[in-house]
Amino acid sequence: MAGKITFSGKLELTAAPEALEAVLGFEPGPAGGASEIDLAGLKGLLAQKGVREGVSGKDLEAFLLRLKSAKEAFSLVVARGEAPENSSAETALWQISPVPASLVEEAKRTFSKAPPPELYSEKKEQVASEKTVMKKSLPFLPAKAKKVVEIEEKVTRVRIPPPGKAVAYGYAKEGDVLAVLEPLRPGKPGKSVTGAPVPPGMPKFPYVYAGQGVQKQAQGLIAGRQGFVRRGENWVEVLASRGHTWSVSLGSGSGACFLNFTPGEPDAPLPVGEAVRKAALALPYPDKLLLSAGEIEVILKRLLAGGQAQTVSLSLREDASVKIRVSDDRLEALLFLRKGRGGGKQLSCEAILKQVEASGLKGLAIKKITAAVNAFLESVQQSLDGLVLVKGFPAAPPGETAIKWEITHIPRDELEELKKAAVRQPHALEKIQSVKDFPVSLVELAARVRQAEKLLSLEPGPPARAGVDVYGAEIPVPPQAEDALLLRENLERTEDGITSAIDGIFEARTVTAAPGERASSPHTKPRQVVELRVRPHKDGEVNISVSENKMEALLSLVPEEGTGEPLTGEKIHEAVRAASIAEKAIIQEALTQVKEKLKDGADAVHSVKGLLIAKGKLPRDAAPRGLKFFVHIATGSHVKLRGDGKADFKNLDTITSVKKDEVIAEIISERTEAEDGWDVTGGSVPGKSSQDEDFTAGENLHEEKRGGKTLLISEADGEFRSEKGVISVREGYIINGDINLKTGNIKFPGPVIAAGSVEPGFFVFSGGNIRIAGGIEAALLSADGSIEIGQGIKGRGKAVLRAKKNICASFAEQAVLMCGGDINLKTGCIRCTIKCNGKITLPGEKGSLIGGIVKARYGIEAASIGTESGVHTEIHFGQDYLLEDQIEKGEKTLKKLTEAAAAIALALHAAEKNGETAKIANLQAEKLANAQQTEKLTQNLMSLRENFEKHYPSEIRVHGIIYPGVVIGSQGKYYEIRGSNKQHLRLVYDKEAGKIVEHPL
Repeated sequence: MAGKITFSGKLELTAAPEALEAVLGFEPGPAGGASEIDLAGLKGLLAQKGVREGVSGKDLEAFLLRLKSAKEAFSLVVARGEAPENSSAETALWQISPVPASLVEEAKRTFSKAPPPELYSEKKEQVASEKTVMKKSLPFLPAKAKKVVEIEEKVTRVRIPPPGKAVAYGYAKEGDVLAVLEPLRPGKPGKSVTGAPVPPGMPKFPYVYAGQGVQKQAQGLIAGRQGFVRRGENWVEVLASRGHTWSVSLGSGSGACFLNFTPGEPDAPLPVGEAVRKAALALPYPDKLLLSAGEIEVILKRLLAGGQAQTVSLSLREDASVKIRVSDDRLEALLFLRKGRGGGKQLSCEAILKQVEASGLKGLAIKKITAAVNAFLESVQQSLDGLVLVKGFPAAPPGETAIKWEITHIPRDELEELKKAAVRQPHALEKIQSVKDFPVSLVELAARVRQAEKLLSLEPGPPARAGVDVYGAEIPVPPQAEDALLLRENLERTEDGITSAIDGIFEARTVTAAPGERASSPHTKPRQVVELRVRPHKDGEVNISVSENKMEALLSLVPEEGTGEPLTGEKIHEAVRAASIAEKAIIQEALTQVKEKLKDGADAVHSVKGLLIAKGKLPRDAAPRGLKFFVHIATGSHVKLRGDGKADFKNLDTITSVKKDEVIAEIISERTEAEDGWDVTGGSVPGKSSQDEDFTAGENLHEEKRGGKTLLISEADGEFRSEKGVISVREGYIINGDINLKTGNIKFPGPVIAAGSVEPGFFVFSGGNIRIAGGIEAALLSADGSIEIGQGIKGRGKAVLRAKKNICASFAEQAVLMCGGDINLKTGCIRCTIKCNGKITLPGEKGSLIGGIVKARYGIEAASIGTESGVHTEIHFGQDYLLEDQIEKGEKTLKKLTEAAAAIALALHAAEKNGETAKIANLQAEKLANAQQTEKLTQNLMSLRENFEKHYPSEIRVHGIIYPGVVIGSQGKYYEIRGSNKQHLRLVYDKEAGKIVEHPL
């Protein structure tokens, strides 16, 4: 609020030195006695009164605003001090034990006669006292009296009234902790509006007070004597007990009950024997093992006369015992222990173990037994019954072999029909020896089985095992169980089961076998066994197979075996009808031939395999006017099988490439109508119809008459396309996305244009230019024209770009670039290998060439070359570096020719030595051909080297910085940038000086 306020009346500020608030009041006065005051005036008034803490400018402005229109008295708090935090009293965490049941009456008498508690507060103060001491000023001078002032701490005990009544009672022994104390927490002073400190408040009784029989120590309140505890909220005392104290307890490990007795005053009454006995029974302790009440009272009188705390047994006397019992089969040894009681002879672990070890038992786990015995001796148990010392194990014969059927049994009604059919063919059963003892009529289970089929699995039981008794003696194995299987004809036993040796009927029954019927070993008593056999049984089979196109039906016959049903002509006719063979398709001569073979026996029937018995009529398709192609038309397949049978997902069959002047197709004008046929089931097989197709030769195609034929001729290298009857050759191949698995590798005779990128692992070969809108990674690009990359080249050490003309990209990293023209990289070239027969240009402000080996016939122009870190960068200029590759290739070929010449010379020498005339002639011809090739290649290499030495006018221009670590080479001369950076220069090869020199830009 700005400006002064005019008022009539009196302003009064109330603020005591220790006040926590300053109140500014107004009382109206008579009119005419006007005064003025503003915010600064109010602050000055406060300062005069010494108010400087908690002044609120907002409250002062509120006061002025109210004062401006005040007609009545009012007041407002304009400053606030900081209130103090009061101290918190010392507190006790009580842990007092209850009064024992035996002392409840004594406690009541003690508490009823006890006077009020005596409690004291200690006051500590520092007191100065003057003393006279004898001191020497020097060691050889006599001592003189000297007065000194010493400060001593004086403690004054002041008795205080009990702070509250008793709230709890209990019992304590000397040294018991009655409470853990949490110390007094001091408060925090406040600050008045004048800045004066305001002390914190203290509780009326700030401490926990120790009464008689209690000591206050660092760890808390400690009972200084045995007695009854009386406490209030913040005080405690221990009143001396005059009575006798006693308790009963179980002896650890002895199985006895004990009385613990502490005598009190001689005239205090003794406990009643029955009360002691009742307390012992409540532990619990068995009644039959306790002394009588009278005997206990005699003991109490004796203990009182002794005058000291003692512990005595209340149990009847019984000596300890140790027994070891071994079972009748000697497979288990048990230990039985009983403790002594009431002064009887006690057990010791050493004596028990000595007796156990002397028993002759084998395989004792001494550590385990010792632990169990010690645990018993330390427990309250009186006896230990049946501790296992050692166990033997019985002998076991081989377990019985379990039979698990692996076949599906024939249902009962079908089995009965099968039996009847077998009986009707006695000639077939005569060949089965077991039929005499095991007739078909007694078969209980049967199944149709195939040769080598598993009939049942044998799951052997546990192996035989000798036993061992508790003394370590061996228990012999019982006799082996008898075999429960009786095998008859056509069965084979394997390690884990029984299989069939033939196709047929498996038959089984359970029978009581007589001695001598088991093949493996004779037995001497009848036993129940499962008798098994497989008898030959297979019905004659008629198999008719119809070809996939239903144009042929083939017949094969399988003769019956054993008791199987024989083949008949009717069965063959049934099979033909079941196969839905049409009558007009049947070859009747073939069926007649088959019926004749049925009469000639099984061998003749066996010979009928894949006999053609029915044939359909093929349809005739209409031949439309169309094209007969002389070039491979792409199938559009995205998977191509390689010669090794593996799938090739990269080299797809999606482009039909043609060459200029190539004959693509012949236009066919003849036409034939369709004619329907029928299959062996009589179903119609329609001939395919067609409509005339009017093909128009479009872009880069023309029709031409040759030898009476109308041919389509390509006028350009490109992609053959057919769309809506228009046939054309497109010179450029356009991909509307990335070159990847969807497109496959691209090999095209004309230009290639891609709207996306070339993914790693793919290649593009073009007979013209390549233009990629995106970028390339680890890919191969080869063009007869130029290569243009819209983004950049991230080669990852695997990308290769070859162009007969120019290469243009945003940047190149870790790639190989080769071209016959210029290379233009807009922003940078990093760690690349380049051979260029034109000029390399990095035109941008960030056009940096970093690392790698770069060779350019007409030089380089860049913003900077190298890096501050000194990355090795090697640059060559002024020569035709593509010739360098030809020279290297020629030198390798020349080396191979030289090695071959040496080998021919050695072979010729050996042939001449051995007189091998024909071989000599062949080797001399090879030698002559080798020499001619070597001479021609040598001359070519000389010409290449001569042309390579030719210097082309060129330079390296650096518009920014060229860093140390850059090496420049030309004509076999090298120039290295060393020391510090260099700027704005061009480097040329001085032919006269024979070195590379610098010039400023």
